[in-house]
Amino acid sequence: MKTIHPAVGVLFLLVGRGFGSDSFPAFVPTMRVVPGGGAGPAYSFEIGEFEVSNVEFAAFLNDAEANPGNARGAFLRFDATGDVGLTAGYDNAAFFDVSDTCDHREGGACPVISYNRGAPVGSRYSVARGYEALPVVGVSWLGAVKFCNWLTIDQGLSEDARCYTEGPTHEDWFPVTTDKINWLARDLSDDERARLVAQRRGFRLPMDNLGYGSGPISYQENPYNEWYKAAAYDPAAPDDVRIGPGQERVSPDHWIYGMGRDALVNEDSNYRNSADAFEPWITPLGYYDGQNLMGDGRTRTHANNNPWGIHDFCGNVTEWVQDQCLVPGYAAQRGGSFDDASGGLSAANRSSDGIRRSSADTGFRVLRVPGCTIDVRKTKASVDNDGQVEIECKLVQEGPPVVGWFVSVRVTNVDTGRIRDVTLGPTSKRGSARKRMSLASGAYLIEVTDVYDAYAYSCMPDPCRDCLAIVIVP
Repeated sequence: MKTIHPAVGVLFLLVGRGFGSDSFPAFVPTMRVVPGGGAGPAYSFEIGEFEVSNVEFAAFLNDAEANPGNARGAFLRFDATGDVGLTAGYDNAAFFDVSDTCDHREGGACPVISYNRGAPVGSRYSVARGYEALPVVGVSWLGAVKFCNWLTIDQGLSEDARCYTEGPTHEDWFPVTTDKINWLARDLSDDERARLVAQRRGFRLPMDNLGYGSGPISYQENPYNEWYKAAAYDPAAPDDVRIGPGQERVSPDHWIYGMGRDALVNEDSNYRNSADAFEPWITPLGYYDGQNLMGDGRTRTHANNNPWGIHDFCGNVTEWVQDQCLVPGYAAQRGGSFDDASGGLSAANRSSDGIRRSSADTGFRVLRVPGCTIDVRKTKASVDNDGQVEIECKLVQEGPPVVGWFVSVRVTNVDTGRIRDVTLGPTSKRGSARKRMSLASGAYLIEVTDVYDAYAYSCMPDPCRDCLAIVIVP
């Protein structure tokens, strides 16, 4: 009998609202922080350590079915088989297809997530024993987006924190910072992405911001490619350009594969003919941990968590991301699956599918931008020997130094009321920003009014306890 070591902290099950409690979330997702700075996004974000599991998705389905009259279950239609479709239209499985969860290996459960219409509402979905900690499949892009909106509410955030609009047809689902007309014609603009990052604190899918291209894509780092940064960026990676398995050019400081390495062997990840103990199907979350054994019962897996501590970016199940791909109405997918050859697992590889379509090899993980964690310290102003005024402030946060940011400062002459707005920065490796300027004699109030990065992402602390200074110019 094989012993499978479950990944520590895959999920923490609590008493969900669908099971009779209004006090607790259904579960607490395990998130990892990817710090801002370096290549890719300048802002920090949290991303799921693992993909969403079967038991987590079943908790969502039960709670949503029990709450058709509010935001938890709005616009979902549950049919007699357990498939979940839109309230308008003909597609009964536009969100979730039960049959896609089947384990077609000999003796496997079919379906893995089953539906008992005779059970009390709120408990009709259940997961076959032994499959709880496998990544969920059979979920469309629409289903992943609805899960994100539900999770936002379930974790105690307001409905206004949700990242996606909803409605009765598939055309009504898109990120909140755009609108239906634009979403049907194009992907998000940089301004719409910036506002999504700055304004919404709910859960959503990771962005990749690569236009409509698919297949191996060179040089993927950009200000909003969250998935690629979380999967591949590492300052310890080689600092030269390398060629990936699809002849894509891999940027310096990025790994070719999402487990923090440039080479891929069977023990690293679940892909076609990788010879793991679950061949040819899905492995449990965190199965490749350096302890579990391959299919021969002797060879140990290699740990495939990457430098950020995130598991399974490489293989097992393909992951939905937020962005459109190929044409509007199709969404991008990343990471490759158990059914892909090794080349399809490159972190630079990109595939796609229709937003209402699900499959037996595609799941997703969630992301959240938790909000501003930057604080302002040591705002001060002084007059040097040349009569110049030097204004300085320091930005600090938990984690790495705040490098490359800017500080907006308002300089007010206390006597005349005259106002002058200036910009300090970019911040140094120690997080300090300075500016020297000439001011006429008098008393001046120095006030920090904004803190932002090179892409205009504002992170002004509220309240700001150290944002004022006074200087007297003789």
